[in-house]
Amino acid sequence: MNGKQLIMQADTIARDQGLSQAEWSRRSGYDEFGKLVSNTLKRGDCKLKVMTQLLKPLGCKLAIVRDGEETICPFQQCIMESLTIFQDLQ
Repeated sequence: MNGKQLIMQADTIARDQGLSQAEWSRRSGYDEFGKLVSNTLKRGDCKLKVMTQLLKPLGCKLAIVRDGEETICPFQQCIMESLTIFQDLQ
């Protein structure tokens, strides 16, 4: 999963949890208007530190795993379904 896919997946999870960009940004410890989240979505990329900070209030972790190993994200099923859909589109 590249940076753009990761931030898009995080945004989907945030919206599913009923979080606006502003609330998500506030809970992550950033600006109160959601500008960081908005700009990150537009660019499709962000620094690793920012991404891990954005994932905390969503109840997710960013893990680097070797091919074939299981992930430990509580939203693993959602991520796996998204990857399956993405692979089917290629």
